[in-house]
This record gives sequence, structure tokens and C-alpha cells, in this order.
Amino acid sequence: MIRHHPSYVALLQAHKTISEREGKHSKDPKGRLFYLALPPSAYPEVTQGIKENCTDVDVGDGGFLRVIVEKPFGKVRSPQSH
Repeated sequence: MIRHHPSYVALLQAHKTISEREGKHSKDPKGRLFYLALPPSAYPEVTQGIKENCTDVDVGDGGFLRVIVEKPFGKVRSPQSH
């Protein structure tokens, strides 16, 4: 993932926000869950960005890091197919 790409910058900001909230609300955060409602073409880039930027949670001793992918419904039709 390119370090100046908008997705990369957004993931860095997400990590910062998550870490701040974990620090305020929990002395020992146990895990993180990411819910993706994105087009399938975005999954590789986004999950790689999560791995690179948002995975400093301790997954030992019952901790977890999960990514939930929402299954897309239907198909996007091009305007020509109508």
C-alpha cells in the first residue's frame, strides 16, 4: 500500500482513533473487529492496510483480531445492459 494513498492515510487515522478510545475505555483491550461493507475488489488493499497499520493489539491470552466481510448482494449492471 502506498504511504501517501488516501486509504493508507485513513487507516493510520483509524488506528490512532481506535488506540485513543481503547486507552480511555479499557486498561487491557482484548481485540479488534473490522466490518467491511466494500466492493470485493477493495478487500485485498484494505485488509493489507489493516494488517500493516491496525494490528498492534495483543492477540495472546484471549485477544483477537477479526475482519468481517459483508457479502455483496446482487450484481452491478452497466447502463448498457438495461
